[in-house]
Amino acid sequence: MLVVGGGPAGAQAALSSAERGHRVTLLERGERLGGQLDAARRLAELRSWGDLVDDLERALARHGVEVRLRTEASVASVHAARADAVLIATGARHERSGRGAASLVTDAVPGLDAAHVLDVREAALDPERCGARVVLLDDFAGLASMALALALAQRGRTVTLATRQPMAGFGVLATGDAPWVYPRMLAAGVTVLTQPS
Repeated sequence: MLVVGGGPAGAQAALSSAERGHRVTLLERGERLGGQLDAARRLAELRSWGDLVDDLERALARHGVEVRLRTEASVASVHAARADAVLIATGARHERSGRGAASLVTDAVPGLDAAHVLDVREAALDPERCGARVVLLDDFAGLASMALALALAQRGRTVTLATRQPMAGFGVLATGDAPWVYPRMLAAGVTVLTQPS
Protein backbone atom coordinates (compact mmCIF):
# COMPACT_ATOMS: atom_id res chain seq x y z
CA MET A 1 0.00 0.00 0.00
CA LEU A 2 1.16 3.53 -0.77
CA VAL A 3 -0.01 6.47 1.34
CA VAL A 4 0.53 9.96 -0.04
CA GLY A 5 0.64 12.60 2.70
CA GLY A 6 2.19 12.41 6.14
CA GLY A 7 -0.22 14.51 8.15
CA PRO A 8 -2.17 12.95 11.03
CA ALA A 9 -4.69 11.27 8.73
CA GLY A 10 -2.08 9.86 6.35
CA ALA A 11 0.17 8.66 9.15
CA GLN A 12 -2.74 7.01 10.96
CA ALA A 13 -3.95 5.36 7.76
CA ALA A 14 -0.44 4.02 7.13
CA LEU A 15 -0.22 2.74 10.71
CA SER A 16 -3.65 1.08 10.61
CA SER A 17 -2.78 -0.63 7.33
CA ALA A 18 0.57 -1.85 8.68
CA GLU A 19 -1.13 -3.17 11.84
CA ARG A 20 -3.36 -5.24 9.56
CA GLY A 21 -0.36 -6.83 7.89
CA HIS A 22 0.06 -4.64 4.80
CA ARG A 23 3.48 -3.54 3.60
CA VAL A 24 3.17 0.26 3.58
CA THR A 25 5.18 3.11 2.10
CA LEU A 26 4.30 6.67 3.11
CA LEU A 27 5.35 9.64 0.95
CA GLU A 28 5.57 13.10 2.52
CA ARG A 29 6.80 16.08 0.52
CA GLY A 30 7.77 18.04 3.62
CA GLU A 31 10.75 17.76 5.93
CA ARG A 32 8.70 16.19 8.73
CA LEU A 33 5.54 14.24 9.37
CA GLY A 34 2.58 15.89 11.05
CA GLY A 35 1.10 18.37 8.59
CA GLN A 36 -0.99 20.95 10.44
CA LEU A 37 -0.01 19.46 13.81
CA ASP A 38 3.67 19.95 13.01
CA ALA A 39 2.96 23.63 12.39
CA ALA A 40 0.82 23.91 15.53
CA ARG A 41 3.54 22.46 17.76
CA ARG A 42 5.71 25.49 16.93
CA LEU A 43 3.36 27.62 19.05
CA ALA A 44 4.01 27.32 22.79
CA GLU A 45 0.32 26.96 23.64
CA LEU A 46 -0.06 24.06 21.20
CA ARG A 47 3.30 22.35 21.72
CA SER A 48 1.66 19.25 23.19
CA TRP A 49 -0.20 18.68 19.91
CA GLY A 50 3.15 17.51 18.58
CA ASP A 51 3.06 14.57 21.00
CA LEU A 52 0.58 12.88 18.66
CA VAL A 53 3.02 13.27 15.77
CA ASP A 54 5.86 11.83 17.87
CA ASP A 55 3.69 8.87 18.89
CA LEU A 56 2.71 8.21 15.28
CA GLU A 57 6.35 8.37 14.12
CA ARG A 58 7.40 5.80 16.72
CA ALA A 59 4.47 3.52 15.89
CA LEU A 60 5.19 3.72 12.15
CA ALA A 61 8.80 2.69 12.80
CA ARG A 62 7.70 -0.20 15.07
CA HIS A 63 5.37 -1.52 12.37
CA GLY A 64 7.91 -1.26 9.56
CA VAL A 65 6.28 1.52 7.55
CA GLU A 66 8.77 2.95 5.06
CA VAL A 67 8.55 6.73 5.44
CA ARG A 68 9.99 8.82 2.61
CA LEU A 69 10.28 12.47 3.57
CA ARG A 70 10.99 15.24 1.04
CA THR A 71 9.33 13.05 -1.59
CA GLU A 72 6.74 14.60 -3.88
CA ALA A 73 4.19 12.14 -5.20
CA SER A 74 3.90 12.05 -8.96
CA VAL A 75 2.32 9.72 -11.48
CA ALA A 76 5.75 8.19 -12.04
CA SER A 77 6.51 7.67 -8.33
CA VAL A 78 3.09 6.18 -7.70
CA HIS A 79 3.49 3.75 -10.62
CA ALA A 80 7.05 2.91 -9.54
CA ALA A 81 5.79 1.91 -6.09
CA ARG A 82 3.70 -0.88 -7.67
CA ALA A 83 1.30 -0.66 -4.75
CA ASP A 84 -1.91 -2.67 -4.61
CA ALA A 85 -3.68 0.39 -3.27
CA VAL A 86 -2.95 4.10 -3.09
CA LEU A 87 -4.45 6.30 -0.41
CA ILE A 88 -4.31 10.06 -0.94
CA ALA A 89 -4.20 11.98 2.34
CA THR A 90 -2.83 15.31 1.18
CA GLY A 91 -4.29 17.17 4.04
CA ALA A 92 -6.31 19.97 5.40
CA ARG A 93 -5.64 23.51 4.37
CA HIS A 94 -6.66 26.74 5.99
CA GLU A 95 -9.41 28.66 4.23
CA ARG A 96 -7.80 31.72 2.68
CA SER A 97 -11.00 33.61 1.86
CA GLY A 98 -11.40 34.92 5.42
CA ARG A 99 -14.56 32.93 6.08
CA GLY A 100 -15.31 29.54 7.53
CA ALA A 101 -17.12 26.67 5.86
CA ALA A 102 -20.29 27.39 7.86
CA SER A 103 -20.28 31.10 7.05
CA LEU A 104 -23.30 32.57 5.29
CA VAL A 105 -21.05 35.17 3.66
CA THR A 106 -20.09 33.97 0.19
CA ASP A 107 -17.77 36.75 -0.94
CA ALA A 108 -14.10 36.56 -0.07
CA VAL A 109 -12.59 39.36 1.95
CA PRO A 110 -10.90 41.77 -0.51
CA GLY A 111 -7.11 41.73 -0.47
CA LEU A 112 -6.60 38.24 0.94
CA ASP A 113 -4.83 37.17 -2.23
CA ALA A 114 -2.00 39.67 -1.58
CA ALA A 115 1.53 38.33 -1.16
CA HIS A 116 1.84 39.47 2.46
CA VAL A 117 -1.25 37.52 3.58
CA LEU A 118 -0.41 34.25 5.36
CA ASP A 119 -2.51 31.45 6.75
CA VAL A 120 -2.09 30.23 10.33
CA ARG A 121 0.22 27.39 9.31
CA GLU A 122 2.54 29.65 7.32
CA ALA A 123 2.71 32.18 10.16
CA ALA A 124 3.37 29.49 12.78
CA LEU A 125 6.17 27.94 10.71
CA ASP A 126 7.81 31.28 9.96
CA PRO A 127 6.65 34.06 12.34
CA GLU A 128 9.36 36.37 11.00
CA ARG A 129 7.29 36.70 7.81
CA CYS A 130 4.66 38.54 9.85
CA GLY A 131 4.99 42.30 9.92
CA ALA A 132 5.05 44.60 12.93
CA ARG A 133 1.25 44.96 12.83
CA VAL A 134 -0.77 41.76 12.37
CA VAL A 135 -4.50 41.22 11.88
CA LEU A 136 -5.77 37.66 12.33
CA LEU A 137 -9.17 36.81 10.82
CA ASP A 138 -10.77 33.82 12.54
CA ASP A 139 -14.23 32.77 11.45
CA PHE A 140 -14.06 29.68 13.67
CA ALA A 141 -12.94 31.44 16.88
CA GLY A 142 -10.56 28.55 17.48
CA LEU A 143 -7.53 27.81 19.60
CA ALA A 144 -4.92 28.00 16.82
CA SER A 145 -5.63 31.66 16.08
CA MET A 146 -5.48 32.57 19.79
CA ALA A 147 -2.20 30.69 20.23
CA LEU A 148 -0.76 32.43 17.17
CA ALA A 149 -1.98 35.84 18.38
CA LEU A 150 -0.35 35.24 21.76
CA ALA A 151 2.92 34.04 20.21
CA LEU A 152 3.14 37.05 17.88
CA ALA A 153 2.29 39.51 20.67
CA GLN A 154 5.00 37.95 22.82
CA ARG A 155 7.42 38.59 19.93
CA GLY A 156 6.59 42.30 20.08
CA ARG A 157 4.03 42.47 17.27
CA THR A 158 0.92 44.62 17.52
CA VAL A 159 -1.83 42.04 17.06
CA THR A 160 -5.56 42.32 16.42
CA LEU A 161 -7.69 39.16 16.39
CA ALA A 162 -11.02 39.63 14.58
CA THR A 163 -13.84 37.09 14.60
CA ARG A 164 -17.54 37.10 13.66
CA GLN A 165 -18.22 34.97 16.72
CA PRO A 166 -19.41 36.46 20.05
CA MET A 167 -15.87 36.06 21.47
CA ALA A 168 -12.42 34.86 20.52
CA GLY A 169 -12.16 31.21 21.48
CA PHE A 170 -15.92 30.72 21.25
CA GLY A 171 -15.35 27.64 19.09
CA VAL A 172 -13.34 25.90 21.82
CA LEU A 173 -15.26 26.84 24.96
CA ALA A 174 -16.43 23.25 25.35
CA THR A 175 -12.85 21.91 25.37
CA GLY A 176 -11.78 24.17 28.22
CA ASP A 177 -8.92 25.64 26.17
CA ALA A 178 -10.25 29.18 25.80
CA PRO A 179 -10.28 30.10 29.52
CA TRP A 180 -6.55 29.52 29.93
CA VAL A 181 -5.36 31.10 26.65
CA TYR A 182 -7.78 34.04 26.37
CA PRO A 183 -6.63 35.96 29.50
CA ARG A 184 -2.96 35.45 28.61
CA MET A 185 -3.62 36.70 25.10
CA LEU A 186 -5.27 39.86 26.46
CA ALA A 187 -2.46 40.36 28.98
CA ALA A 188 0.03 40.21 26.08
CA GLY A 189 -1.79 43.17 24.50
CA VAL A 190 -3.80 41.46 21.76
CA THR A 191 -6.80 43.54 20.66
CA VAL A 192 -9.91 41.41 20.10
CA LEU A 193 -12.71 42.45 17.74
CA THR A 194 -15.90 40.37 17.84
CA GLN A 195 -19.31 40.35 16.20
CA PRO A 196 -21.45 43.02 17.88
CA SER A 197 -24.58 41.57 19.48
